[in-house]
Amino acid sequence: MKYTVAAAVILLALSCPFAVASQDDSGFSIRFYDKKVYFLGDEVQVEAVIENTTPATMRFKVADNRFFNLDFDVRSTTNLPVEHARQFITERNADQPVFFREVSLEPGEKYAIVVDLTRFASFTEPGLFVLQGTFYPELFRGSQSASLKSNRLTLTVKPPVVTAEERAKVEAETGALIARAALPPDEVVS
Repeated sequence: MKYTVAAAVILLALSCPFAVASQDDSGFSIRFYDKKVYFLGDEVQVEAVIENTTPATMRFKVADNRFFNLDFDVRSTTNLPVEHARQFITERNADQPVFFREVSLEPGEKYAIVVDLTRFASFTEPGLFVLQGTFYPELFRGSQSASLKSNRLTLTVKPPVVTAEERAKVEAETGALIARAALPPDEVVS
């Protein structure tokens, strides 16, 4: 009996590598595409990356409608969940065909997509939020769908600014990442 159960677990691991992958070695991660100061009502671009960290070829499905591949669990600092956006709920629950293509990743290869977090979660007030992504390699088909969890990110959403001049002033002081400049080593030190 022990050997039968062990053989079944090994076969499951070989046929569906996503089912047994832990959160640390899943190969699925998220990051902010353009780290900047976010105001209420702004788009929040998040890059979702799937990396094949195994020695075998990894296969998964990618839907044209990203709501069937991705979901985000967004919570406030008091651990209250942020509701899903209306568009997400409508499209995920609509009676429609889901068009997809199969993607194969060789060992070491990556597949990345950039999505707008505000299409997945409804931010109604400013605050500090923690978000975690969920990737469905065989598409979302219900609560029992195989999934991968990502790392967690912290998102600060500031209150909306009244005028465009205020927004430009705030972004100039604290906004975008410093761009890399091609400098020789002696100028970098100075």
